[in-house]
Amino acid sequence: MGEMTRNHSSLTRQVVKALGIFGSLEGLNMLCAVLRSKLMALWVGTAGVGVIALFNSTLELMRTMTMFNLKQGGVREIASAPAAERPMVCHAVGRLALWLGLGGMVIVAMLSPLLSMAAFDTYDYTWAFALLSLTMVASAIAEGRKTVLQAMGQLKDLAKASLYGAVTSTVLSLPLVYFFRMQAIVPMLMVFSAFTLLFLMLPKTARPSRRPAPAYVRTKVRALVKLGSYLTAALLAGMGAEYALRIYLSLSSSVDTVGQFQAGYVLINSYVGVIFTAISMEFYPRLSATIHRTRTTSVLVRHEINTMLWILIPVVAVFICTEELIVRILYSEAFLPVLPFLSLAIMAMFFKAVSWCYSYVILAKGDGKVYVMTETLSAVCLVAFSYIGWSRWGFAGLGAAYLAQFIVFTLATWAVARHRYRLTIGRDIWLILLAGIAIAAVTFLAKHFLGPWLTLAIALPLLLPLTYRQLKH
Repeated sequence: MGEMTRNHSSLTRQVVKALGIFGSLEGLNMLCAVLRSKLMALWVGTAGVGVIALFNSTLELMRTMTMFNLKQGGVREIASAPAAERPMVCHAVGRLALWLGLGGMVIVAMLSPLLSMAAFDTYDYTWAFALLSLTMVASAIAEGRKTVLQAMGQLKDLAKASLYGAVTSTVLSLPLVYFFRMQAIVPMLMVFSAFTLLFLMLPKTARPSRRPAPAYVRTKVRALVKLGSYLTAALLAGMGAEYALRIYLSLSSSVDTVGQFQAGYVLINSYVGVIFTAISMEFYPRLSATIHRTRTTSVLVRHEINTMLWILIPVVAVFICTEELIVRILYSEAFLPVLPFLSLAIMAMFFKAVSWCYSYVILAKGDGKVYVMTETLSAVCLVAFSYIGWSRWGFAGLGAAYLAQFIVFTLATWAVARHRYRLTIGRDIWLILLAGIAIAAVTFLAKHFLGPWLTLAIALPLLLPLTYRQLKH
């Protein structure tokens, strides 16, 4: 019992440490992003910000289609390999990243006239896309380096490189925009890509004692591409669902509604989602290394879900009490209609914690077809539930749809893990999840009767010590 307690305490420390490192990193990255957005809005106006958004969204789509989700598949391959073999797998990942980057560069350069027409309805940006095709190589190599650093547990090196890249790129790009305005947009994007890669190349990583045989590299590359194809299909299903939802809202209401929904969606998935992103940096490699031991995997997943639920309980309570203030600070009063969506969607984070961990189990297993099926189910549910919710209850209906989507997704991923992989997490996890939902509901009601600040003053002294005790034990 004592050894088990020590192991659980060690796991908790690792999770909290990763959350501290990458939560702080994401916070600083967001601060840099807010600074850039504010200054660029001032210097290049809405037109310039729109041009940047169109460049970024187009290039991101091309990366999604050409990178085969290298990071997810690469982390799994490296972490699950025997320790002596990992440097050779790292070499194969780096080689594939270079090939994919070169392929992406050629594709973007060849399609630059079509991309210009699709994004801007003119061929005037053809040469801009041709120049930006170079960022496809830099981004791919950077992604390969991130994959290796994460899989090998070099989280501090990864965090430092990401931070230095973000800060340096911001410092160097802002003067470009100030002096050259719209003409600086393409160079600015290239500066970001170059310095992100530069700092990621600095940390030392494992190198094979001898050059891997070409046949070995080809075998690993085929495995990565095969799994990556499934992951890309799943990612495109999610992106397609989100795109369809935005088109529906635009046609059934207005562009303003789409903007309000987008703001709420970003608040839930980006700012609250920092917790998931941070913890995944440590959890996924560790899970991949133990995935073939069913009992160990069950203990690991159970611990991860338990830790995330207890961390989320005070976070959700604080978010419910301060959501209006957050919207006013980060956006404006014009976005306040999205509050009913936020109040319900934030409760989905408890179900997301469970389904998120189970989804990583499917990834670590390399079960590509099942992963596509569960992600596609989630995407279909998002669109179907949102259509019903919006037509009946507006933004509150969208929040309910988001919550319902994750309930279905949680049940689906749990069924896969339970019946396909024989994993068990115990009934107490479900009780904690229900307790989190109950606490969120009580907080929501108390906010309307007592006001947000009095509710927060009552809730935090109760929830923070409770969370601390649970995490400590």
